[in-house]
Amino acid sequence: MISPMLYAYHLQHKGPTTLAGLTDFRFETIPDGLPPSDVDATQDIPSLCESTTKTCLVPFCNLLTKLNNATPEVPPVTCKVSDGVMSFTLKAAEQFGLLEVLFCSTSVCGFLGYMQYSCVEWGMRMEIDNNVKRDEVEELVKELMDCEKEKKMKEEAMEWKKKAEEATAPVGSSFMNFEELVKLQNFKFVDCC
Repeated sequence: MISPMLYAYHLQHKGPTTLAGLTDFRFETIPDGLPPSDVDATQDIPSLCESTTKTCLVPFCNLLTKLNNATPEVPPVTCKVSDGVMSFTLKAAEQFGLLEVLFCSTSVCGFLGYMQYSCVEWGMRMEIDNNVKRDEVEELVKELMDCEKEKKMKEEAMEWKKKAEEATAPVGSSFMNFEELVKLQNFKFVDCC
């Protein structure tokens, strides 16, 4: 499933046969909620993110219903693979009782930006602005070396490490969800990118 704009882009730039080849695979589109734009233009990312969050759930649920009622030979959708930024797919998975796999396919730059935001939220950062001065760096280093602040940051990092280890352990939530995915037989994926 891709937006009509991305579908048109693929057809225009890669040729009409670029999406052909697999008889049991097809692309479906749902509207992204933005007005039509030039196929070669880059969409405004913040607008696209806001729009998909607000407008894509209903069309996506309609698509799932259409796929589930296609023909008796085609099994119903039992699992969805979505990009991590497509949060509306989580609500659809819950409504349809589907297993969902989220892939966070961010760039290194995006990942580092997310991590910086997370560190701010968790209180685990030291910030130096662009107009850095020697005495400010010295003060930040001293603050970082302060045993109490260092201890707090380390404790919080260890807590997140513990949570990650618990989730991926053989009885953890992430491990169990992956096991459930692997155990499914004859499932039909819906890839949301």
